[in-house]
Amino acid sequence: MTERRERILVTGGAGFIGSHLVDLLLERQDVEVTVLDKLTYAGTRLNLAHHEPNPRFRFVLGDVQRVALDLETAEATMDRAIAVLDAHPDYEPSKRMRAHSGRAGVKLYRGRYEDALVDYDEVLALLPSAGDPDGSIAGRTHLARAKALHRLERFDEALTAIDEAIRVEPKASDATMYENSIVRAEILALASRSREASEWLDRARSIVLRVHAPASVNGLRSAEDIADVLRLLGRAREAVDVLEAALTHVGSANDAWRVRLELELAKSYRDVGDRDEAIRHARIASSLIDSGVEVTALMRTAVQGLVDELEAQSEP
Repeated sequence: MTERRERILVTGGAGFIGSHLVDLLLERQDVEVTVLDKLTYAGTRLNLAHHEPNPRFRFVLGDVQRVALDLETAEATMDRAIAVLDAHPDYEPSKRMRAHSGRAGVKLYRGRYEDALVDYDEVLALLPSAGDPDGSIAGRTHLARAKALHRLERFDEALTAIDEAIRVEPKASDATMYENSIVRAEILALASRSREASEWLDRARSIVLRVHAPASVNGLRSAEDIADVLRLLGRAREAVDVLEAALTHVGSANDAWRVRLELELAKSYRDVGDRDEAIRHARIASSLIDSGVEVTALMRTAVQGLVDELEAQSEP
């Protein structure tokens, strides 16, 4: 009789948190794991290389926007894993740490920010016994805490968390330093601390110029990030310039990114008061979607909503 195995999809599984979740899941013999990852700034197959020979493991290069992920099932799986670990206190602390880190990531994705903070705090409490020689686990955990606190509008605590991320990982990669800088800039902008936000935005932009090619996915994503912060700072005209430049680097095979940038351009033109250009770019995004470009339902709704808003404002 063939053994029935539970099949689990892990998105972003080639990154730091995701790969640890995969490690934990594959310790169970009744599980098959498929990892879906775009392999952008945080993901590398090196994090999963030790699983490649495992017949219960499969890697798929792709975008989570094109699949449906049952996050409730993923969280329930992590709940069961943590329950097993709690029942065996002799297990290595690193296993418990990975489980809490994985569950926190799922909760963060689901918008359960307070619950995610509880798990991230557990990860930090386990670090001394689990080990973290280069500070990278602590650094990324503090950054993840900052993102949750940011969503809860607890801006001072979020900034403290980023300070900790920088302090505990002094030799962080450029990609990590970029993320620390851009998240800090966004939080400062939301907290109406414009001068400091601008300083950190400049740091983020200098890192991008140094490490990301403009036409790469990371380069395009960085342009989107930077434009978001510029708009928060009331510098929508600069956001337009950033996004117009990014559009020149989007290849014909990357129409999903063209939709995203056209949408952001429409918002930026709206914010500078150029309604005609705003409508033009919103309609370009809409026509790309109508032509069959695959985007999320959320993106489709955002584009149509902006088109409707701008057209309504243009009516006499």
